[in-house]
Amino acid sequence: MKVSDTVRSGVVQAGHSWMGYDWGIDKATLALSGGPGHLTPEEFFMWLFEAGGAELWFEYVKRFSG
Repeated sequence: MKVSDTVRSGVVQAGHSWMGYDWGIDKATLALSGGPGHLTPEEFFMWLFEAGGAELWFEYVKRFSG
């Protein structure tokens, strides 16, 4: 069972994972997870904090964390 599934089902209260591992649940995780060909860390933080990325990310995460 994946970390996010385990937390969502209530087996554990919290977990830590890389969003890219949830690709099987939702393909959008790849856009937020980073990796080869994605934004650099600096570009990602600029998008996150200066271009409204945090709001999109929180909206996305709420769909899966309840």
